[in-house]
Amino acid sequence: MDEFHHAAAPTYQGLLNHFKPKILLGLTATPERMDGKNVLDYFNGRIASEIRLPKAIERKLLCPFQYFGVSDDVDLSNIRWTRGGYDKAELNNVFSLNRAVAEKRAGHIVNSLYRYVTDINKVRGLGFCVSVEHAKFMEAYFLSKGIPCMSLTANSSDKERNEARQRLVSGEIRFIFVVDLYNIDFIDQPVPLGFDCPLDLHCTYTRDQILIAMDYMTPKNVREGVKWLPDKQVDVFFITLNKADKDYSPTTMYNDYSINESLFHWQSQSTTSDTASTGQRYINHRQRGSKVVLFVREFKQDSIGAAPYTCLGTAAYVRHIGSRPMNITWHLDQPIPAKYLRKTNKLVVG
Repeated sequence: MDEFHHAAAPTYQGLLNHFKPKILLGLTATPERMDGKNVLDYFNGRIASEIRLPKAIERKLLCPFQYFGVSDDVDLSNIRWTRGGYDKAELNNVFSLNRAVAEKRAGHIVNSLYRYVTDINKVRGLGFCVSVEHAKFMEAYFLSKGIPCMSLTANSSDKERNEARQRLVSGEIRFIFVVDLYNIDFIDQPVPLGFDCPLDLHCTYTRDQILIAMDYMTPKNVREGVKWLPDKQVDVFFITLNKADKDYSPTTMYNDYSINESLFHWQSQSTTSDTASTGQRYINHRQRGSKVVLFVREFKQDSIGAAPYTCLGTAAYVRHIGSRPMNITWHLDQPIPAKYLRKTNKLVVG
């Protein structure tokens, strides 16, 4: 059962009382509840597996982040505290209906953005609001300041939500203000492989997760390099950027790195000829209707074991130099984010 920190909620209680599983597996990213109730009571106090935020970031399962706490000088001392939080109706009066206070607070938010963000045009953000009125107010205020944005609520249609996601990812808008949409994910962008695949662009996966997501059910038979999946018409590239001598032979010390945010240099196996069937498949993949998708990792191992890969997405052949091995330049369909570019570009020093 996912989101198990909600176990005390009536909907979850109904499920827990109805089913009598032999094994109950609860998943949660926030086991410590604000009301002090212990979810471990359902599991005899036993945690089967646990990974905390710092360790998840170290393993590159989560993105590192910077957290800025911005002071809010709005007086909330007269707002009622009910059921573990401020009364939403009263908050709505302060944050959106009381125009003088609301505009002062919104102005402080905009000023703080410009203070902490180096380029507002590169920002992609979500604003969590207390009510529909609050979300609409924040949308109108940001638009009045020349910051493209929109608002969504629980009543927004799937079409509206999908369009909002596309506009945010493309950079057409900078912010989406939401209310009652706490579990929606606007940022993940599916990798367009021509078939149903749960992998998202610039997310991190193990080798086994990647291959199973592509319906290849014996992933342990695959090592590093390239796996051609003929039924999917996809070449899957597994690339380790920093290769240690002890892990690689001279014939597998491939020269792989990003040239810039859109171009990636990749070196084939030493036995791959540009006239052989494999080399020709790389060169002519677009004409033949197949795809190339790149997964990269910085090192082979991390502190836990085999390091996961980050999905750079699909790429198109540009040119190559040499044969046995082939030095191929690929053009990525989506640019490499700045946070990964420094790791993938060997030309960056320091």
